[in-house]
Amino acid sequence: MTNIIIETNIPTFEEFQKQWLKEMESLLSKFVKDSEAFSIEMEHYPQTFLKTYNIRGKDRQNFLKATLDYVVEMKQLSEANVLRRNKKLLDKIWIAQETIYRVAENRNIPMNKKGMAGFVGYLFLMLNRFPDTFSEFYDIK
Repeated sequence: MTNIIIETNIPTFEEFQKQWLKEMESLLSKFVKDSEAFSIEMEHYPQTFLKTYNIRGKDRQNFLKATLDYVVEMKQLSEANVLRRNKKLLDKIWIAQETIYRVAENRNIPMNKKGMAGFVGYLFLMLNRFPDTFSEFYDIK
């Protein structure tokens, strides 16, 4: 039996993350200059994403809640740097991630390149760069 190697153009998660962050940094520098554009992006990007992939009803609620849970918990985790010691926080992250994957699978949303990773990356970046605006907009205490 021989091994067959199939080459694809799908980037690794690390490659995708680098590219995504670079694009978001560029966008953010524009938004910083124009707070109105920034608030429009904050409001419309998630809605556009949900429309693009036709995520509705219960899946929509589960998806938004899970992505927000995920980024908030990851933010806490990165600040605390206690991955191994904080099982409760880690469990919450896994539950949110599983929900994201389940919705993605139900809707045939790609988990690579564009799609869920991009949406979560967007929320995570917003939370990191503009914590007050993000928290206020998404009603996070």
